[in-house]
Amino acid sequence: MVADAADLAYGQVSFTAKPARLDPYWPGLNAAINRDQSTATQPARVALRGYDWVALIPPELVEQLGGADALRATSAFRRVVVFTHGGALARATESPRDFAREAARTVADALRPVFAPVPTAADWGVVVTEDVAGMVRQWRIEGYNYTDLAQIVGRILGSAAWADWRFGMALCRECAVVLGEDADQRPWS
Repeated sequence: MVADAADLAYGQVSFTAKPARLDPYWPGLNAAINRDQSTATQPARVALRGYDWVALIPPELVEQLGGADALRATSAFRRVVVFTHGGALARATESPRDFAREAARTVADALRPVFAPVPTAADWGVVVTEDVAGMVRQWRIEGYNYTDLAQIVGRILGSAAWADWRFGMALCRECAVVLGEDADQRPWS
């Protein structure tokens, strides 16, 4: 196997119509966790660059995750193959067709300790209070998308993230938490 001989630092196998679940230009993890392109270039042996149905995990990150046995114990992976150099191939489900939202969440939870830090609304200069969360919730109900929210909140609260959809997405996730709601359900997602 090439991955075993090459000691790869990153790799993923995806069977989706697009290269990423949320954005056609970024690896799945970058889009899913709202990672900026500058953060996405972090060395792959320091933070996992992406994952999908099959993920190649470098030895440094396998060690941080507690080893291959710890990966197997999470039940997030149907199969974990250890390479001679200590890296691993982790396959989430038997078939790529089975790799749906719930399986992806389970894999994300298992791999989260080796994800790069995710920017928050505070990183963009916005403090999410209950009042802010309530306004953002109403705008989402009215159909405002992430870019619209970034523009509005940027103008009202003076954020430097004007018109950046990633800010809108981060804002929605944090507003949902403040209001005790599920960020993966309507009106947030």
